[in-house]
Amino acid sequence: MRRFITLTLIAAGLLAGAANSRAQQVIELGMLTTTHVVFTSDLQYVDISSPEKIVGKVVDASKNMLALKAREEFAFTTTISALEANGTLHTFYVRYNPDPSVLVIDTRVSSQGSNMQVNTQIRPEAAPPAAPAPAVVAPASSLQQPDAAAGRRRGRQDDGTVNVTEQPAQGITVSTSQTSNFGRVNAPTIEEVMRKGQEIYHITDKSYRLEASVINVYAYSDLTYIIISVVNNSDIGYEAGDAQFTIESRASRRQLTTDKSVWPKSSYGTLSCAPNSRTMVGYTIPKLTLQKNEMLKIYIYEKGGTRNLFLTLNDKDVNYAVSPI
Repeated sequence: MRRFITLTLIAAGLLAGAANSRAQQVIELGMLTTTHVVFTSDLQYVDISSPEKIVGKVVDASKNMLALKAREEFAFTTTISALEANGTLHTFYVRYNPDPSVLVIDTRVSSQGSNMQVNTQIRPEAAPPAAPAPAVVAPASSLQQPDAAAGRRRGRQDDGTVNVTEQPAQGITVSTSQTSNFGRVNAPTIEEVMRKGQEIYHITDKSYRLEASVINVYAYSDLTYIIISVVNNSDIGYEAGDAQFTIESRASRRQLTTDKSVWPKSSYGTLSCAPNSRTMVGYTIPKLTLQKNEMLKIYIYEKGGTRNLFLTLNDKDVNYAVSPI
């Protein structure tokens, strides 16, 4: 009787596996159409099993989108695998169809009948978690905004102390989030660093009547502080998620293997901005240094929209960062 029950369970498992295999859907690719696959986070690795039949590339303006097209007709089923920065590994079955029924596949939407198959969740033990989401907006904080003529870096006295001219900034909204200094003795919190005056003026992106700027970069112990300002000069509110940080190579920006995501340790503030107003957010990331051919890219994506902003820090901006205290 026990042997009969065991055989019954094995048979049921095989039947369930066969049913799941039949339920798996495939991506259909044509030669005259382009199929786009949208992911939750940036892509770190893409493997096309039949590159002689399929061409694919990551869209430069949005590194969480993969564009695919068939080079020529093929009669077999092949696969494409993609690894996201958040550790999610996707594997898709692919076949040729001159007239694909679906041209946009959004893996962020989980629903029955979706044209994607998620294989597994991979998160290395040493991989840091994603950045915490900003909390509810709090009243404006007292922040300083020195005159632009003050220069990019604050001056130092002969005794090594820092000379900072502080003036209050107007119309800045700051919200609270995780602000711990992680037990580092005398390490300043992000909100303390954000009260300092602006010292960087050349890292900015202006689009859609929006202006995003990196106004300060500091280094202390094993942390790098990055302060970002967003000005919304439009009559439409701007809602954005957390910024995404990626180290990229200038020489081979299209190669996925050269990109490395950087996970923030904490944040304070929000990137969302009401019409005709200004907001600020601060991040701490693990201390890093860049080679001359590398840059730190900051991606700011609008939730449910296309008003995306991009900021670029070169090796001097990061490597020459000074202590905030």
